[in-house]
Amino acid sequence: MHSQLKFLEQLDRLEKQRREEEEREALLCIAGCRCNSEDPEQQRLKQRAKEMQQLELAQMEHRDANLAALAALGPRKRKSLEAPGPGANQVHMGSLRLKEHQFESL
Repeated sequence: MHSQLKFLEQLDRLEKQRREEEEREALLCIAGCRCNSEDPEQQRLKQRAKEMQQLELAQMEHRDANLAALAALGPRKRKSLEAPGPGANQVHMGSLRLKEHQFESL
């Protein structure tokens, strides 16, 4: 049931993405039209296409800036699961001292 729901959600996302891409292509086609139409609808669509292009450009610049910042920071350091940290060794030593003390008192 869960996998079917995920599949349907993915299908909806893909359909929405396809519709947005078709609308984007239509707007870009309209924006590229060189006709001098006084039609307010045509002008509105051209303005919307320009806004969409500016938004896409801003998103690309933002993504590039983020990638550049990540590259400047260098690779991420991952903690090794095999080697315990310095605190783990102190806890282990403390438990050994406790056992030694218990043993001596016997």
